[in-house]
Amino acid sequence: MTSSPGGSSEALPAKAGPLRPGDPARIGSYEVIGFLGEGGMGSVFLARSPGGLVAVKVVRADYARHAQFRERFRREAHSALRVPRFCTAEVLAADPDADPPYLVTEFIDGPTLDEVVAAGGPLRRAELEQLGVSMAVALAGVHGVGVVHRDLKPANVLLSRTGPRVIDFGIASAVDAAFGLTGTGQIVGTPGFMAPEQFESGETRQPADIFAWGAVMAFAATGRRPFGAGPVQAIAYRIVHGEPDMEGLDDGPLRTVISAALNKDPARRPSARELLARLGVADGDPADGAARRLGRAPAGPSLGHPPGTHQSTPPGLPPPTSALGPGGGRIAREAPTPPTDTGRLRRRGLLWGGVAAALALVFGLVAVPLLRSGGHGTPESRPPRTTGGGNKELEGRWTSTYGAMYVRVDGDEIRMLYEWGGLSRVRGTVTGDVINAVYSEGPSSEPTGRVRFRILRSAKTLSFEGKWALGFSGDLTSDWNADRVGNDIPPTIGRKLDEKPIFPRLPS
Repeated sequence: MTSSPGGSSEALPAKAGPLRPGDPARIGSYEVIGFLGEGGMGSVFLARSPGGLVAVKVVRADYARHAQFRERFRREAHSALRVPRFCTAEVLAADPDADPPYLVTEFIDGPTLDEVVAAGGPLRRAELEQLGVSMAVALAGVHGVGVVHRDLKPANVLLSRTGPRVIDFGIASAVDAAFGLTGTGQIVGTPGFMAPEQFESGETRQPADIFAWGAVMAFAATGRRPFGAGPVQAIAYRIVHGEPDMEGLDDGPLRTVISAALNKDPARRPSARELLARLGVADGDPADGAARRLGRAPAGPSLGHPPGTHQSTPPGLPPPTSALGPGGGRIAREAPTPPTDTGRLRRRGLLWGGVAAALALVFGLVAVPLLRSGGHGTPESRPPRTTGGGNKELEGRWTSTYGAMYVRVDGDEIRMLYEWGGLSRVRGTVTGDVINAVYSEGPSSEPTGRVRFRILRSAKTLSFEGKWALGFSGDLTSDWNADRVGNDIPPTIGRKLDEKPIFPRLPS
């Protein structure tokens, strides 16, 4: 980076301010033209790219000094690049080896949900439904590549001319994983929108994002934070022990969906895709559906693809060298086409114009009138149900460190499919409360590495606490955890689970 001698005199978008003394004039190949803000993770700048304006998030120097952070940041950035491009601020590039590291995203010139509610009060019913669908689609895309947002809040939802967009996913995970902040009492997230388990055990998995979705929806519906304000300890107590303030939100299907998302028990919360179904969007993979209707390959992995469709990357490892762009550590994908109209729109246009058109025309998903019909046919919130004696209780759908995971049990043998690098498989044996297994990624059934899970059973939950390693020597050092969330296995996934030849061979 080089220092800027002063702010630019050109007109800047309303959200950007002039550069401050000492701010960089360039970050990598990007010309910096404005200052967008500063937060716990670092500073954000407005910059030019060949494809239009971008936002560049520069990581704080005290984080950047740690090699462990850079390595985790590389992994998170690689995953973030695979998140579908709709309903999020598209991640365009990252350089974990720069000094300091930075992440480049699409620049969205629109107000935050915080700002809209502060200026105009709670959203109207139709606006609220569109907001809920957009945030759920964003989370489905983020979770589909194994990323947890960790800080979904009104300030991280922008109301653009193409509808609500979720921003700022990825870096918080890198910070927490590198420094173990949740284990030291430090908070990664915004207290008023954090889940009970984040305060109780420090765990932040995909169900915590669903809780945040419910809290953001309650805020948008009432204009108030659902668990109030005040000291962190007071907010945490209300989240863990109290009920959300949803006064003013009419009883009915929408309130029922929000209440399900705010369940204290993470195992009882719906997944992002289940949120979509309950909000009246037909079943299916929204990322895959949108991508195919736009005439391009899906941006994220899908278990419905044959082996080898997507490039294989072992879980938790940096991308292969071929994925790196010029400059060594830089990871990138093509920049977006700049919008032709950057004018600010009224709130109703921001919410309705983009989202309704995107959902009806781009997604090609069929709207089901559940919200207005009283919710007939909407799945009820229920705890995971076991499927029989012995180890059969392990069968079903799980949410894991590396995305959605599906489990089949045959006697002492267990097989799993998980959403990483396309079609990724695990095969192992169950002995008591321990699973010893091998995993394989890519078209070959040759094992890629080893994993050992410890099965954690309670009256309400089933969990795996695992460690894995690439190859077949040395210790298992990387975390791989999972929670069982339901019995449902899509028919296409069920057929794959029964195709034993595609699974890695167990060592003799």
